[in-house]
Amino acid sequence: MTLQELYNQAIAQGKLLLPPGEWAGPLHIRHPMVIEGHRATLWSQSDPVLIIDSDQVTIRKISVEALGDRKSNQVAIKILNQRKVTFEDVKIRGHVEGVPGESEKWHLPALLELGNLPAHQASHRTFRVNVPVPCRLESKISGLRLTPEYLQAGSNVIEIAIDPLPDHSLLWGEIVLHSIFQRAITVTASTTTEAEVPENRTVWSPAERAERREEAHRSGRTNTKPHESMEPSAQASAPSLSSTRGLLKGQRIDLAELSADKNIVTIAFGWKVERPDFEVDSAVFSLDAQQKVRHDQDLLFYGNPSNDYLRLEKGLASADQEQVSIDLSKVPSDVQRLVMTLSIYEAEERRQNFSYLTDIYLTMMAGQKELFRFTVPDAFVLETAIVLGELYRYRNHWRFAAVGAGYHGGLKALCHTYGVTVI
Repeated sequence: MTLQELYNQAIAQGKLLLPPGEWAGPLHIRHPMVIEGHRATLWSQSDPVLIIDSDQVTIRKISVEALGDRKSNQVAIKILNQRKVTFEDVKIRGHVEGVPGESEKWHLPALLELGNLPAHQASHRTFRVNVPVPCRLESKISGLRLTPEYLQAGSNVIEIAIDPLPDHSLLWGEIVLHSIFQRAITVTASTTTEAEVPENRTVWSPAERAERREEAHRSGRTNTKPHESMEPSAQASAPSLSSTRGLLKGQRIDLAELSADKNIVTIAFGWKVERPDFEVDSAVFSLDAQQKVRHDQDLLFYGNPSNDYLRLEKGLASADQEQVSIDLSKVPSDVQRLVMTLSIYEAEERRQNFSYLTDIYLTMMAGQKELFRFTVPDAFVLETAIVLGELYRYRNHWRFAAVGAGYHGGLKALCHTYGVTVI
């Protein structure tokens, strides 16, 4: 059942409780309604995700993500005819139309790279933002503090203070701006004892971004790195210089939009590690509608490297470590999801984790054409397993979700989660 159909059924009751998960928009709201999402995500790649043309509407506990690849397709919420709408705990990626103040431009980084921090020392960084309405800053990262807590409309200078971290630490998390909506900025950093690290510097500002755009225009370069985007939604779709589509954590994409030959694809995994005794294994879980394997043979790994529709082998490209070839036309109808994972062999015995790996990525190929690439943020500390991404069915199409989530317990923990018997 589509999101719009669920809404239509709930009109008489005036309330719609959305189960957790993803719901493809657009959703048109034309009647008084309370929609509560329990952290459900509404998304769309073309139209505004949420279009509201009614008073007495309340939207609560929902993420709304505009994933279009053009600015006109990056509208998350659009309110028509000056309707009065209440928003509670709503997180957005994209623009807003029809909400006074919120509809103006928000000059924010989507990704804030703090660079190398000196190990065992407190660190400080600065960044600048331009916001159209007053809002409150919140750090979701332990040991990272922000000053000031409250921003005024206009230009603001924000000081970041980071508590001392051990050498080779990786910092990753979010800064959230609270106004009527919540807007997130992803923060990354690492520590070192070797390089000379400046104590304080400005890591991002709208003026710096504008200068880079002007310089690129003068030199004839129209492409920019995804993380340099001024708008939170833009980085998810900015093309690279090679025209390969780059995905960010959390983004979803329909394979039908990428290639005519969308049934036969290859997904390659790559990473870098300097320690010679490191063994990283890839695995694919085939899951049913209950997010469980149907039987133990639905785990594809080095001990069970192939079945009728999957084949796991060493990577063919120079940088690829391993790859899995997939014939999506042969995937059984009761398999709803293919989960791509990495884990460290004997991680506990060897006291190893994913903090030692860098440049972890996943790329999808159709023939010789690279359809997209997902580079996982170097944000892991004690994790010994990673879910890189998922292929899943949606309306007779296959879609890919960039996940990039780390877990403790290695492959055994993933097997337990997905219902594989481990002896």
